[in-house]
Amino acid sequence: MSQKCPSGLLTESRLNEIYADIFTTGDCKLFSKHLFSALVQNSRHLRDENSPTDRDDQIYFQHFIANLSVLVRGNLEERVKWLFSFYDLNKNGQINISESIYKNLR
Repeated sequence: MSQKCPSGLLTESRLNEIYADIFTTGDCKLFSKHLFSALVQNSRHLRDENSPTDRDDQIYFQHFIANLSVLVRGNLEERVKWLFSFYDLNKNGQINISESIYKNLR
């Protein structure tokens, strides 16, 4: 990450570039957009009062790692909440078929 984001800040466009390097077929811009939105939203809940504040257009590396930690090591409720925020594309607290990321990625 220090090579990809030397400033310690991750932006949506940089996340898209990273995913494009990993997933070389197809356009990952929409996926990166939704992932970045979920990262920013969940970072607001994960940071403590001493950590820097993320903006809507950037996320601090430590908050990116905190998000990954929830996905890998969080309890079932934490992981479900995180995934729900990812799939709730319009952020209205509900997921319906029109928000299917797979449908939107075609």
